[in-house]
Amino acid sequence: CPFWLTTTRREIRGEEERASAWGRRSLSTAILVGGRGVEQLPGSLVALGIAWFLSTLILLVGRFASRLLGKNVLSGIEALMGLLLTAMAVEMVISGIRVAFQIGS
Repeated sequence: CPFWLTTTRREIRGEEERASAWGRRSLSTAILVGGRGVEQLPGSLVALGIAWFLSTLILLVGRFASRLLGKNVLSGIEALMGLLLTAMAVEMVISGIRVAFQIGS
C-alpha cells in the first residue's frame, strides 16, 4: 500500500517540520564551519562534536530537569534565552549592515 494512502496530514506536516528544522541546522553549521577555512577544520569538528554531545545530554536529562526546576524557573530560563537570541540576532544584523555599507571600522 503506498504511503500517501496510510499517512495522515498531521504525520506529513510533522515530517516536513522536522526536515525544515534539520535544514536550518545544517545550513547554520555549514556557514559557521565553512567561514573559518580549511586550516581550522579539525578544531571546528571537535567543537561541533562537543556541542553535539552536550546537546544530546541535555535532551536526555531534560524531562528530569523540568520536573526538578518547575514551571516558573523554566519560564524564566526560556525568557532569558529568548533575550539572548534576540541580542545575538540584532548584533549580527548590525554587523551585516556595517559590512554591506562599509560603515565604521
